[in-house]
Amino acid sequence: MWGISHSRDFKVYSFANNYSKDLLKWAYDNKIRFQDIDEILDWAKKENTNDPPYILRIKKLAKKRRIVRSHMYTLHMYNKKKLMKVINAQRYLSKNYTKIIKGKNKNYGFIDEETIKDLRVIFKYAYNKLLYNENFWEVYDAGSPVSNETIRRRICSKIKICPYCDKSDISSSEVNVDHFLPQSKFPLLSIHWKNFVLACKPCNDSLNKGELCHLPVLHPFFDEINKYIKFEFKSECKTVNIQTAYKKGVYRSRAENFIEVMNLKERYIRLWPNSLEKTLTQSINSAFHKHVLYKGDYNKSKWERLFNQIIQENKIDLMDEAGQETQIKLRLDFCEHVRSNDNNLWLQHLEKLIHKRRELVASINEHL
Repeated sequence: MWGISHSRDFKVYSFANNYSKDLLKWAYDNKIRFQDIDEILDWAKKENTNDPPYILRIKKLAKKRRIVRSHMYTLHMYNKKKLMKVINAQRYLSKNYTKIIKGKNKNYGFIDEETIKDLRVIFKYAYNKLLYNENFWEVYDAGSPVSNETIRRRICSKIKICPYCDKSDISSSEVNVDHFLPQSKFPLLSIHWKNFVLACKPCNDSLNKGELCHLPVLHPFFDEINKYIKFEFKSECKTVNIQTAYKKGVYRSRAENFIEVMNLKERYIRLWPNSLEKTLTQSINSAFHKHVLYKGDYNKSKWERLFNQIIQENKIDLMDEAGQETQIKLRLDFCEHVRSNDNNLWLQHLEKLIHKRRELVASINEHL
């Protein structure tokens, strides 16, 4: 929720997008009608000094992997018009990923469902079986492979708290690299590095449901999510609600979709900040007694300043732990809840003391 930059760690996989381009370009440029995948293998084995680099790369992968040949066969059966739609979609999604997330580009649903089913199989395989494969990295001259486990360790060494929910600790053994926009609906982004995320298991499970893909939506790579949502507290039943901080506009829509996709309402509803509540109550009560009862200072303005100072000091301490401790956004908003709701109660208490003091003074004066 606090804005993170670990997307740069995923950039080591940026070369993989070239596989999507190569495969689709091959299918579009291909002029041979293959009868089966064995004929594709025969074609891949033939050396041709005039082959452009993308053909050489596709041939290397086709020679080693039967499934790649199967996917090539599927794509080469498409007509040119259909292939151009897929190629344009791949270009559009890669170029406009951030704008799509933010709701600035909405024209991304131009592939029919049957084609999406094919692409889902093709690029899910690319993610599961090619992305971390040594031969794949070698074909694209991308250096030494960076495994899923390595990237998890690398990111977890810098990030301690889930950037999506702010609710859970993360460790390399409990998280996985996954997709923000689900493969089920956006198969062409299956190996696009900007679409990779690392989150706690509950957040990953929410993302993996697939059907809960609402756009536009907040994203911790591009947004400081804490600025767009707020927690509300019902003290009488000790329940928590999470809402958008905006009343209208695209930020409201993005925040509402984020809350729904991550299932945050259900995950936070019973997460009452008991420890913080106790700390604030003790600090305020102690300050009140010291200020009013011991010092005999009944000045309302001075008390309000002291009350706000206590709240602010707690907020400053919490902000120092943002991204390092869980539930910081929740606790910061609870401080504001106490500021808004409890100050009047203390002022009423002070007013009663002032009234009693006046009665006492009047009584003494009468006796004198």
